[in-house]
Amino acid sequence: MLGADVLKGGGTLGIDVKRLIGNVSFKHENAIMYCDSAHFNSNLNIVDAYSKIHIVQGDSLHLYGDLLKYNGNTKMANVRLNVRLIHSDASLTTDSLDFDRNINRAHYFNYGKIVDVNNNLTSTFGYYYSDTKDYFAINKVVLINKKYKMYSDTLKYNTNTDISYFFGPTEIISDSNYIYCENGWYDTYNDVSQFNKNAYFLKGAQKLSGDSLYYNRKKGLGKAFINVEIIDTTQKVTILGQKATYFENPEVATVTDSAVFIQISDNDTLFLHADTLRIRTYTDTIFYNITDTFSFDNPKTIDNFIKTNKLTTYTIDTIAFKTDTNSIIETKKLILLQPSDSLQKHKKVFAFKKARIYKSNLQCKTDSIMYLFKDSVIQFFGTPVLWSDENQISADYIELFMKNNEANHFYMKAKAIIVSQDDTIRFNQISGKEIYGYFKENEIYMVKVFGNAESVYYTREDNKDTTSTAKGDLIGPNVANGSNMTIYLRDRKPFKIIYFKSPDGALNPDNYKAPKELYLKNFSWQIEKRPVDKFDIFIWK
Repeated sequence: MLGADVLKGGGTLGIDVKRLIGNVSFKHENAIMYCDSAHFNSNLNIVDAYSKIHIVQGDSLHLYGDLLKYNGNTKMANVRLNVRLIHSDASLTTDSLDFDRNINRAHYFNYGKIVDVNNNLTSTFGYYYSDTKDYFAINKVVLINKKYKMYSDTLKYNTNTDISYFFGPTEIISDSNYIYCENGWYDTYNDVSQFNKNAYFLKGAQKLSGDSLYYNRKKGLGKAFINVEIIDTTQKVTILGQKATYFENPEVATVTDSAVFIQISDNDTLFLHADTLRIRTYTDTIFYNITDTFSFDNPKTIDNFIKTNKLTTYTIDTIAFKTDTNSIIETKKLILLQPSDSLQKHKKVFAFKKARIYKSNLQCKTDSIMYLFKDSVIQFFGTPVLWSDENQISADYIELFMKNNEANHFYMKAKAIIVSQDDTIRFNQISGKEIYGYFKENEIYMVKVFGNAESVYYTREDNKDTTSTAKGDLIGPNVANGSNMTIYLRDRKPFKIIYFKSPDGALNPDNYKAPKELYLKNFSWQIEKRPVDKFDIFIWK
């Protein structure tokens, strides 16, 4: 005991008990306690203190409350009512707290609130270790930051490092995204985090998940490892892989290591694999001609135009050009307007190196692919080869136009050739500088050829046995060439060919030329490279 205004002993309280009143102070080792009044049992070494309790330990730990029972033998302080524990820049408020001075641990068990410079943490009960500045919050844990809210079952928070470690189901909610995991950590000062066990990240229609997620909020950068899955619910697209990187602005996701793009339609599913897959979100940019819109001499006109069209930023370009008299004139010509977030966004998927597609009615092998969602166009680069039913389609460059996630028509350029197998040694062929093909019910029904059009088709007798799938007797090859041609197909066979500009052609008997002599330029039969199922896209042939 250090002192008090009034000291009373003995009486009804017992011979070993002293009553202290006014400016009471006790000291035990490196701790000092202040209060309005107290009972001190010198035999049991126990103090019961009342009103305006203040315990000071070391240089920075302060404990306040209305009631205190302190056992000098066990070094246990039980503080009740209006409890506050302040240590450095953090404070804990609660209704009841037990402080064990042996290990410098505070235990609250009737709701507690922890506040520091960056965070506000609440939980049903928990522990605080003043030596390490670690808080363990348990049951209905809520951590509120200026940028997000975190909900968890169990959380460890260090006020010195501002790092949170969470155990059990945890949600992190902000204005821009949502994160869920069942194990991980969050550096709230640097906005860097690691999420494990059933972890996933949501932003709008995008979902990123994996066995392990890394997130840098300041950079808007996310990384995922092992069993990575990116889902776009708007486009009905899923991307799988073992490694992924995701940027929020601009919105770009890159997936490698067994990467596969999956697009689900009502009737079928498209599977696309490549060494690297990248999906990016674009926002349209709008250009206006200033001379048709407003005058530069009136700034209010510019401001009103921007507000009316709900546009955010603009730049004015000064353009110099020569007149007929060769004099230089400078004029303000164009304004570039960046649209607001409410305008339509669209995505592009890039597949780099060893790209392969499998769909039940369409397969592909090529070097690289770009899928433009806005126009529903798939572009193929690097000597692509496509297969549709019996047809092999190849060129230096191919575009496939989709409608409702199904093939609608295609365009081929440079070394364009369509090949189908008539029998083991004979092949039907169409080639030209440019070829357009059109689908109906997932089958090619019309082909248009422009420039150096050539065709080889083998004609056969009709098979009178309608129950047999065998081909009729061979008549001979129909060979033709011209400037342009249009071919109509029925039951996957040509039934009408329209030539333009005096075609050259003939129907020859089968023994007129050997089948190999009728191979057109750029002919190549690559059936062994055709993916046979969704698993075969991972095997490069």
